[in-house]
Amino acid sequence: MKLKPWQYVGYPLILITLALVAYGFLKEDEHIGVWVAPAFILLAVVYVMSPQIDYWWYKRNPPPLDLPIQRLIDEHFLYYKNLNAELKQRFRERLALYVMGNEFIRPVNKEDSTAMADRNRVPEDLKAAVAAHAIQVSFGREKYMTEKFEHIIIYPHPFPSPQYNYLHTSEIFEEDGVLLLTSDPLMIGFQTPQRFFSTGLYEFARIYKMLTPSVSYPNLVENTWWDLEQVSGMSKAAIEKVVGLEDLDLFGVAAHHFFTFPDRMLKLMPDLYTLLSNVFNQNPVNGANPILSA
Repeated sequence: MKLKPWQYVGYPLILITLALVAYGFLKEDEHIGVWVAPAFILLAVVYVMSPQIDYWWYKRNPPPLDLPIQRLIDEHFLYYKNLNAELKQRFRERLALYVMGNEFIRPVNKEDSTAMADRNRVPEDLKAAVAAHAIQVSFGREKYMTEKFEHIIIYPHPFPSPQYNYLHTSEIFEEDGVLLLTSDPLMIGFQTPQRFFSTGLYEFARIYKMLTPSVSYPNLVENTWWDLEQVSGMSKAAIEKVVGLEDLDLFGVAAHHFFTFPDRMLKLMPDLYTLLSNVFNQNPVNGANPILSA
């Protein structure tokens, strides 16, 4: 089994600590604790900081994606499929680091102790779908980690919440830095966003706006809905049905259509397309190289 970066530091510390303990026992040295205590404390620090150590190392030495995840984005994620080889490599590196740098949680029933043991074991394909949307919307920027939204909860079914006490499929809880998604709409939207509204893309566009307040955003009015329906073929009612909420974020929907139907938006809503290109620093009509400037 391949060791993680922190283990290359931690395992030698374990051996040193055990060796010191053994030496003190054999020599009956009462003062060996002076050496054991610092070694033990250092080992504890390395263990507690292991996620940060791993991320620090992998940021400088990006790991390859596992083959099933590589195949998943190769076959199903159109944005990635259209990129040139150099940008595909960048996308894969960012995706791998995004998965490492965030906490993915699968809620379970408290009564099910076995499931509680697997609480954080979100399937890798769901993690990849979440990360792919995060990377997609931020691909034109240097910063792509959503620092204030590091906790991603993925439900197996629609869920109620304190903000919306009825069933829905996606939500941002900004106060706690939490993104909540439902697995089936997430994956269907990931694979077929032109036929099924992508809740992942929608929510990460909204997060992008929250995290980049200095950007100049378009002023969207209610009658924009009609134009967006002409671009996508998706009515407001249809999108509300997917998300399960009536107070949809118009910017999030516009951003979804910008990435999913770029040719039609450029043709039917050229002004909005230009504004969103500036917002995201991307021109998705040029699928091989959508980034406008470095």
